[in-house]
Amino acid sequence: MESKIHSFSCSTEVNKILSQHSHQSAISDKQCQKYCQCCDCEVPQTIQESDSATSDDSNNTGLHPRRRRYQTKQILILILLAYGNFWVAACVSLQAPFFPKEAESKGATPTQYGLIFGIYELCIAITSPLFGKMIASVNPILLSEIGLFIAGLSTVIFGLLDQLPAGTPFITACFAVRIVEGISAAAFMTASYVIMAKEFCDRIATTFSLLETCFGLGLILGPTLGGAFYQLGGFLLPFVILGSFLLLGGVFTFILMPKTVEVSQQKSGNLWKFISDPGILLDALAITTSLNFIGFNAATLEPHLRRFNLSPIIMGCIFVISGGIYAITTPIWGRLCDKGFNPKKLCLFGSILSLVGFTFIGPLDFIAIEPQLWLVITSLVFIGLGIASKLVTAFISALHDSIHRRGFPDDISTYGLVSAMFFCACSIGAFIGPTLGGFLLETIGYRKSTLVILVIDIILVLIIIHF
Repeated sequence: MESKIHSFSCSTEVNKILSQHSHQSAISDKQCQKYCQCCDCEVPQTIQESDSATSDDSNNTGLHPRRRRYQTKQILILILLAYGNFWVAACVSLQAPFFPKEAESKGATPTQYGLIFGIYELCIAITSPLFGKMIASVNPILLSEIGLFIAGLSTVIFGLLDQLPAGTPFITACFAVRIVEGISAAAFMTASYVIMAKEFCDRIATTFSLLETCFGLGLILGPTLGGAFYQLGGFLLPFVILGSFLLLGGVFTFILMPKTVEVSQQKSGNLWKFISDPGILLDALAITTSLNFIGFNAATLEPHLRRFNLSPIIMGCIFVISGGIYAITTPIWGRLCDKGFNPKKLCLFGSILSLVGFTFIGPLDFIAIEPQLWLVITSLVFIGLGIASKLVTAFISALHDSIHRRGFPDDISTYGLVSAMFFCACSIGAFIGPTLGGFLLETIGYRKSTLVILVIDIILVLIIIHF
């Protein structure tokens, strides 16, 4: 018995030596025999110390090794990525309270300024896969720095556009600046999630959910900050202040970001092979349906709430509910994924929560209940929980399936493909949502429109169950 235990210990030490030297030099059979001679094992002093440390660690942690604490370098990276995600989201959403009115005064129609909003998301949808494919040969830190700087600069420039003549010059310039802003945001966000996956490989779900929380908080606070600064200083001030925070983010990242993620020498990931998988397409559908509702809600909820004669402050608070729930609960869903819960099952649970919300937010036209404010608020809580679950678990599921089920390499090229898929799906949903919502609201009304959104999520639930 002692001999068996002794042999197991020796083989364990040999495996340690092999892993320690795998990137330095090959270990010959003689070298292995030097350290392991079956019954009469001669273990060097360095290995004895390693074994002792391992034994001590085992005594402290039990059967499951304790996760390492965040290093100072990782904390700094997380702060910089969170800062960038927050201000990118805030700059995206700051225009909502005042831009439609300003655009109409410059001769833009609702369709035109709606497309000015949407072109940002469309650019992210188109360019995210390109950046994801490039990420294997371009340093993601450099890409994030350039993305933040250009996004901040274009935000500041947008604030100057009200000085242009009304009509075509103003509208054309708005489209041009928003296109540049969307491309630069795609560069930063794709790179930031690649850095996250590379630096926090043992806490991907938790770290991802933290970044999503910061992004969600930016979306929530952006309109509040934008409206307040607009009231204080007119059209220019909100863009200058929030854009300056993005510019500072580029400077901070350039100076402080640890240069740990180097340019990869490996080939870029095969994009078509990556997306031609039912599991990946299912994850993309879950992401798209989540952002589809967010966009739908932004375009249609306010007319639905007019019957309650709410003050602007109360109206704004209602719009914050689903985003606030989303921002608060994403770390919980991420933690559950890190604890080993099946991401697909959590996504299914989130979809069911969303279905409950879609059913009663109108409520559906065939339900014999009149619209009630408390029903709207409760439904938004359910939808916020569902969206948070679907977004977090879809990202984790796509990354896990690509590496462990499909055999993609556990390296930066795969991280880039997953990040690109996530942001592409987000942007497609965010582009379709307000476009479809405005059309449905105008043609069939809000209560019947929610049935269309409900059917889309029912399809998602059925596919997940079948999958």
